Amino acid sequence: MANMISIIEERKDEIIGHITSNELKIATKRTLDFAKDFSDRKRVNEVILHQHSYNEIHEEIRKFGKTLEDSKALKKLIEKLLDLLDVIVDEFEEKQTKEKNIEDNTRQTIEEAKKAFLLKRINKKNIVFKCQGVTKKYKNKSIGFEFLPIDLELKIGEITAIVGENGSGKTTLLNMIAGELLPTSGEIEYPAFSDDLNDYYRIKQQISYIKQELPKWSGLLVDNLHFSASIKGITGQQNIDEVEFIIYRLGLEKYRDEKWKVLSGGYKMRFTLAKSLVWNPKLLILDEPLANLDIKKQQEFLEDLRDLKSSEKNPMAVILTSQHLYEVEGIADNIIFLSNGEALYNGTLKEFGEDRTENSFEIRCDLSKQKLFDRFDNINSIDISGRDYIVNTPLDVNKERFLNLLLKQNINIDYFRDISCSTRKLFKDER
Repeated sequence: MANMISIIEERKDEIIGHITSNELKIATKRTLDFAKDFSDRKRVNEVILHQHSYNEIHEEIRKFGKTLEDSKALKKLIEKLLDLLDVIVDEFEEKQTKEKNIEDNTRQTIEEAKKAFLLKRINKKNIVFKCQGVTKKYKNKSIGFEFLPIDLELKIGEITAIVGENGSGKTTLLNMIAGELLPTSGEIEYPAFSDDLNDYYRIKQQISYIKQELPKWSGLLVDNLHFSASIKGITGQQNIDEVEFIIYRLGLEKYRDEKWKVLSGGYKMRFTLAKSLVWNPKLLILDEPLANLDIKKQQEFLEDLRDLKSSEKNPMAVILTSQHLYEVEGIADNIIFLSNGEALYNGTLKEFGEDRTENSFEIRCDLSKQKLFDRFDNINSIDISGRDYIVNTPLDVNKERFLNLLLKQNINIDYFRDISCSTRKLFKDER
């Protein structure tokens, strides 16, 4: 109980931080998550009303050129949000205390204690997918591609990103994880779903797979969301609640009663995400979800994934492929770098580069590779990657020191990034 109180207070402080920083769009989203995780339908609906009010106030400010500081309605809304946060925390703590008292009174025998222990242990099964030595070799020789052995675990509450060149096997791996492509060899398990791999219906009921080519929808968008929830067994008032939550959580209320053809590519992806999340899957698989999003929407999409996968009530594991390396590295817990069907790196993003023997910097300048190399005594090597150079230096040449060296040499730099701990440096150009 103490741990849950600590979690709820931490989440509350996070939302207050967004409010004080005038990040009210994010604050209303996270308050919606907060109510869903720690309260009931009544509080969720209150947040939805507050979010609707915020949208109206924001539109009024935009139309009449007001500032956030000038809006009295916005100040009142902030007060309501802060009050609601306190109410949710108080109600949660009261509920936890009552449940603990009931639990203490009912658990009187050793046998009951054993059952409770076993139940807790079962509920801690958070590995949704596990494979060992999985390979894929296509019988068709014209394809000429082989996916080499890989070991992988996908855990609830974590995001795993698969990156690499085109044709490296990213979609092949996703298809094997989703159960849509049988591996040539190796073992696959879904520990959190079923102990029986043949029980694929039960396993499939927990997996949502959004492919790169989005299927068209027929009818109103909101009706499709209700239908998607209903075929997963979510009916009645719960169906209505789940649809309303995901519509407002993903900022789709403006288009709820529209049809598929009126949507931009970005909104088609967000509605497809809503359709996948409305029934609370435990494993979400995404193939190139950022392809049709602009830079701003990419960031918003990834932040939503990061927040929703960590839900207290409905957490999930997420695995996605993307060509937008730096964006996905910003939210991923784990990273897999594939090249010609082989995982050159497969581990946590935090650990990548910890054992490196040199630093690496990606730069774009008006010098040739040789002239750049000649300007410095402390460069180990330079790799070419498209229009950019990847400059490798000794470990004692950190980002600040390297930038100072560039400035002293009066080199005109168009682009610079420290990639010492990024899988970007695994991309190589053969020139």
